[in-house]
Amino acid sequence: MPKRDTCFVLSPFREPFDTYYKEILQPAVRDAGFDCLRADEIFSARPIMRDIWENLHMSRVILAEMTGRNANVLYEVGLSHALGKPVVMITASIDDIPFDLRAIRCIVYQTHGPNWSSNLKQAITATINSTLTSRDVMETRWDSMLGSSMIDVERLHGVFNNTTFGALMLVAALAQSGGGPITYADLLIGMKQSSWPEATGSATYMIRECIRRELVVSRNARHAVVAQNELLPGRDHAGYQLSLTPLGKQIASLWKLPTAVTRQGDGIHVFTSCAGPITFPEERIVIQAGALVMGDVSGAVVEIRSGATIEGNVAGQVVEILSGGTIEGNVAGQQIIISKNGRLLGDIRAKRTIFEDGAYFRGAIDLE
Repeated sequence: MPKRDTCFVLSPFREPFDTYYKEILQPAVRDAGFDCLRADEIFSARPIMRDIWENLHMSRVILAEMTGRNANVLYEVGLSHALGKPVVMITASIDDIPFDLRAIRCIVYQTHGPNWSSNLKQAITATINSTLTSRDVMETRWDSMLGSSMIDVERLHGVFNNTTFGALMLVAALAQSGGGPITYADLLIGMKQSSWPEATGSATYMIRECIRRELVVSRNARHAVVAQNELLPGRDHAGYQLSLTPLGKQIASLWKLPTAVTRQGDGIHVFTSCAGPITFPEERIVIQAGALVMGDVSGAVVEIRSGATIEGNVAGQVVEILSGGTIEGNVAGQQIIISKNGRLLGDIRAKRTIFEDGAYFRGAIDLE
């Protein structure tokens, strides 16, 4: 029988985390169909970091216990992101999640409820399955669009983890300008106009990510190429120029982020895959069939049509998931409607909720 894919678990080596690992994390990972491994289960004469690096590289998904801000866990999460691995984070306190990682969805658990351990186990299993399903869909879409003769697809797979959606936004902005150059200041203005949170810090991070992934070239005022480690939060980079690399141009030409969201007579329509957030508080937002929105969506009415997916939180007076539509995130509004074969993987906070026969829901409901 072939060995199953592995989930590598990052966790402090002490109580109560040792017990959590044995009684909650291991069963949750196995229920998702994976073998489970933690560093203290590796028996080798080699340096421990060599074993950790090798297992991070070989594992299909990473599960990280972030409670307590353990330095080793944080370091290994950084290595995982550098490898482009999907990381599922759990924590007993959102305050333990560093600022730069708070854009990534995280399972926050409380230990005082009677069923907290089983709830956490179910949430981990569902999140692992959801994370990998979304990632597989994205990679399949890119594989079909690019073809083996155009670009080495393996170089692109790392683009599609939760830490680099903003990098795609930057690539799209450059594409809209004809490939560049635009300045760092231009990028900040565009981000603030679109209500992107923490624009200054996010812009620096996005540029670093794009440089590391060979999507963007940055030059300083003397037109010298700038390495990613020279871009630091808090420094004045306003005059730096950004332009797309050949790889970045090819991605931008396929992704078409600038034209994904259009205004029509009855509201805002999303026709292709794009990065969020999408925020039009007074408008009707329609996620059309086949579209994938990677980020939060907020509107007066939000409608998710067949084959459309939102990977993020959704807010609106009315949120309706039509047959075949999916939301992977929490939903808040006056009225939430899930039609037959509609799917919601997340919590609901609303005054009224309607489930048609055949609707799929996994989460908690808070009726205000």
